[in-house]
Amino acid sequence: MTVPAGTVAQIRTVAWLRYRLFRNSRRTASAKLDLLARAAVVSLGSLLVLGSGSAMGVGAFLFAKHGLFNRLSLLFWGVFLLWHVPAVLSVAAAPQLEFRNLLRFPLRYPAFFVLSLAYGLLDIGALMALFSLLCITLGGGAARPALFPILAVVSLIFSVLNLLLARALANWFERLLATRRAREIAGFLVLLAILSMQFSGMSIERWGRQLGPVMAKAQPALALLPPGLAGGIVAGAARGDATVLGALAGLVAYAAGFAFLLDRRLRAQYHGEDFGEAPVAAAAIARPLPARAAAETPRVRLLSGPVAAVVRKEVRYVLRNTSTLMMLLLPLLMLFFFKFALGAQPRPGKRELDLFRRLKDLAFPGAVAYVFSLVGQLSLNCFGFDGRGVQLFFLAAVRFRDILIGKNLTLAAVLLVETSLVGLIVSLMGHPPGLALLLATLFWLAFATLVQFMAGAWLSLQFPQRVEFGFKHQRASGVTVLLSMVLLSFVFSVGYMVLAAARLWLRAWIAPVVFLVLGALALAAYRRFLVWIEGFAAARRENLFSKLVR
Repeated sequence: MTVPAGTVAQIRTVAWLRYRLFRNSRRTASAKLDLLARAAVVSLGSLLVLGSGSAMGVGAFLFAKHGLFNRLSLLFWGVFLLWHVPAVLSVAAAPQLEFRNLLRFPLRYPAFFVLSLAYGLLDIGALMALFSLLCITLGGGAARPALFPILAVVSLIFSVLNLLLARALANWFERLLATRRAREIAGFLVLLAILSMQFSGMSIERWGRQLGPVMAKAQPALALLPPGLAGGIVAGAARGDATVLGALAGLVAYAAGFAFLLDRRLRAQYHGEDFGEAPVAAAAIARPLPARAAAETPRVRLLSGPVAAVVRKEVRYVLRNTSTLMMLLLPLLMLFFFKFALGAQPRPGKRELDLFRRLKDLAFPGAVAYVFSLVGQLSLNCFGFDGRGVQLFFLAAVRFRDILIGKNLTLAAVLLVETSLVGLIVSLMGHPPGLALLLATLFWLAFATLVQFMAGAWLSLQFPQRVEFGFKHQRASGVTVLLSMVLLSFVFSVGYMVLAAARLWLRAWIAPVVFLVLGALALAAYRRFLVWIEGFAAARRENLFSKLVR
């Protein structure tokens, strides 16, 4: 497609605009700190890029050197999955930039199309896949220099094909997941898939022998898909097979088909299609609350009025947010996967190496740690769901500490309920914890929760991010992401070292005593923190409003 000169100028203008927006948004100290944190996260991601690409390049070199050209399809399948699986698991990788907002300006359609493709190159999965293709080309070309041209051509076509497919999937998923209910269902399936991937190794170990014949029968069908065609072209070129041109034409046809699908969605957006949710235009009729409904309104008599009101509000947030409820089911589902792992018997003659089988007595603390890693993250942006309503916290005649206590009590209650359910399921599975281990786990959870609450309150005020209900892609603060990993590493390391010391010295009651002392210290620090946070919240009020009241 030939890009007109006016289109090039528009693309240049949009790039300049995005650069200016990025530069102007980094003027504050918190924004600069957020940029540094994101740079640290990107640096960790770059290690994955270098590692995956280098492994692919070594594999291509060894396959080409030993004449195993048919196995090159495995590398192309790896690139294909590396490019698309992360995007699909992130619910179609919803873009951070709404391209439809650009259509308010006289933007040409070719510029709109090219900008969509350019954004697809910024995904971490795409960068890893492109670097892997480069390494495959260089590795195979180093082993067989005669194959370098065909590898370069195939890698180029395969890159364009995957880029078109990734953007088509993103836009079609955006269309399919336009409603909140669809996003919530898809998000739960994604979380379940991520959880299932953690146990893929045990599944292969258990059913590996049965998968072999199935994969052999599916080989002809897999060879007709883009990764199979790409590997078949290289293998056919090495053997001098005349069917290479047909496979190459098939690869180009796939790219053309994906381009057609992407063009259809982008043209629909370009012409004004919008399937987003909108409020129904209807007259609001004020009706008094029925006496029965008012009587059934939950009351928390043990708490002060402001704290009880915040608790009721937070409980309603949890109950109306299907995504949060589904996330709370994940620890319980994880235990069933755990039971599946314990039920898998090792093959005859193979040593018992599985961690779950050797440490069955740690099932309860492991499950509680998993619950904490999921539920505890909600405290790191505790004002995200309040949105514009956060202004009322500062206008109402209440102390800010009461608001924070109400939010923390609600999250602590959720943690307690999840922990109780986890303990019940673990006991029914036949692995109940001993009294010392039970107390140690509960005291550690109290210590970790108090530390998480203090760090979460500071992060919620320093780096707030507005959150919408439902599984909708929302970028978290880079500092929040980095510090959350550091915080989890800290509390998990403390728990592991104390339990390991108790096991080493054969004194089971050391762990609960140490965690009880740590919990008491954390509680004292939390009480002093509540006094300090009121002044800090008043100082950060404008920052909170600028991020949430939009």
